[in-house]
Amino acid sequence: MIDFNQLEKNKEIFREEFLLAKPFPYLVIDDFCRQDDAEALFNQLPKDYLRSRNNVFSRDKFEKKHCEINSEIYQLFYKELNSDRFQEFLSFVSNESVFIDPTYHGGGLSQTKAGSCLDMNLDFNYHPKHPEWFRNLNLFFYLNKDWEEEYGGHLIIEDFRTEESKKIPVPFNRLVIQQSRSFTLHGHDPIRFPKYTCKNSITSYAYSFHKNRVEKLRPISKAVKNKPNNFRDYVSYTLIN
Repeated sequence: MIDFNQLEKNKEIFREEFLLAKPFPYLVIDDFCRQDDAEALFNQLPKDYLRSRNNVFSRDKFEKKHCEINSEIYQLFYKELNSDRFQEFLSFVSNESVFIDPTYHGGGLSQTKAGSCLDMNLDFNYHPKHPEWFRNLNLFFYLNKDWEEEYGGHLIIEDFRTEESKKIPVPFNRLVIQQSRSFTLHGHDPIRFPKYTCKNSITSYAYSFHKNRVEKLRPISKAVKNKPNNFRDYVSYTLIN
């Protein structure tokens, strides 16, 4: 499933690329899965998605949790994501001890249709069910067959402090690992996929264990009273209040 040989053979290169990336640490890995397995994941994409409950920043987003997918190939994929071998790779690349949330809270398989977009947003920092788990990394795996630049849906990352940003293409079988901090915004531009096609991605998160919290809770994904219209002001408002 996951091409561990590629990951481990190039782990020194991947680590350097991640730690030195701008606007903040991130890494792009193509051919993350073996080709036949990536094709199998694509061919078994579920058809019965549920509309996302997160409508604060996203529009026309549909999702399905990993535990709701009745497919051996998907369960194998999630099992390998949560394996010691993959978590050791992530820890080496990020230079921090991390582990994948085995329940994939907030993650899973998502599908976005033509016209949808995801406004720039910050992520929650501490797991709502495990207060000592600090969200360290976001992992986005893309299953967009025959993707073209003009289809849009690029992952956009931005450093809130400097406003420096990066637009990352989202072709088939690509994994993007992104650092998650109080200044690491992400979103995606409007999708212009052809009729009857969708942008497909699998999201998971890696955490670090904090015996004591190093920052206050960051409930950025929830609506708040008197939310400013400008997202940058909203981030400042939420972090201050």
